[in-house]
Amino acid sequence: MIDFLWKNFFKTEEKSVEMILKENPLFEDLSKKELRILSHMVHRRSFIPGEFIFQEGKGLGMYIIISGKVGILHGASQGGESTVISQLKAGDFFGELCLAREEGYHHVSAQATEESKLLGFFRPDLLNLIEKNPSTGIRILMKLTEILGERLQKAGEKLSQFKQTRNH
Repeated sequence: MIDFLWKNFFKTEEKSVEMILKENPLFEDLSKKELRILSHMVHRRSFIPGEFIFQEGKGLGMYIIISGKVGILHGASQGGESTVISQLKAGDFFGELCLAREEGYHHVSAQATEESKLLGFFRPDLLNLIEKNPSTGIRILMKLTEILGERLQKAGEKLSQFKQTRNH
């Protein structure tokens, strides 16, 4: 039987935007209807290796990695040597703090380290959603608050551990 030759040529395994959103902690509690509405608000973006998604400075929102890898860098906008803080992969998200702040600011840069496809969800999109569907917007904001709180708590724990190791 030779059907194995044809399977991958005619069938794509690409996830729908709704599926990608549902897998993200920020949107996992939304209904199918809410995910469908949100799927029309997000922005698909493609980046080549070395291309900046954003640099330190003013920011508009968050990104979800569909495919590829993204490096999170500190010091990239100062023209000198930058430090890689983290390497993110498909399913990871970053930049969500800019959704919560009127004057969003990225304290790091994000750069594609290989060909990457991302979904962008920006503050104007969130504000538009809140205006058109307040209950969905508020649920996203509450989940965002929870995620930011968890990250802040983890950062505090890491700082405490660092201080303890320095003192010993």
